[in-house]
Amino acid sequence: MRRSLLAFGLLALLTSKAFAADYVVDTTGAHASINFKIQHLGYSWLTGRFNTFDGKFSYDPAKPEASTISVNINTDSVCLLYTSDAADE
Repeated sequence: MRRSLLAFGLLALLTSKAFAADYVVDTTGAHASINFKIQHLGYSWLTGRFNTFDGKFSYDPAKPEASTISVNINTDSVCLLYTSDAADE
């Protein structure tokens, strides 16, 4: 029993410690998206997304104030999520 508690404590200590790291936004899978929603004439909502973007961020739990983030959005890749039939109504 004591050995199990010691092993559990050691595992918790090792897995709870976060390390400083640099990350890249995964744009090739379905892990990231940039979506928006705007109100149209106060009656309806128009939703859309940007299809082309990239980003990176750096995080150090010991110095969170030193964290950085950078996102680049290609505004030409905007995609409004409505059909042409809905636009004609």
